[in-house]
Amino acid sequence: MVARLPIREFEWRNDVDAQLCEKSTLNPKEIRAYTGGERFAVYYVGKPELAQPKVHLDELASKLGFVPPQSFFILSSSGKEQLDTLGKFGTLVSRARR
Repeated sequence: MVARLPIREFEWRNDVDAQLCEKSTLNPKEIRAYTGGERFAVYYVGKPELAQPKVHLDELASKLGFVPPQSFFILSSSGKEQLDTLGKFGTLVSRARR
């Protein structure tokens, strides 16, 4: 694991519009190829936060049960705490506030 992205907003969509295409840098045909014309979820994310150090796949698999090829998975609160510790997420923000 190299980084995580904070989710700023989430919404379900039934269709594609010009604003979504501009924000996603995808054209309507590309979006429909991903969604198959079905209802789809849109995640608006913030700036990536880098893991320090990178967390290796074998460690994610053994400690949190992550197995590729998915690019994300849902964690419990304790799983999030473990991931924060493994990647030292939030430590740079905490130091900057002091």
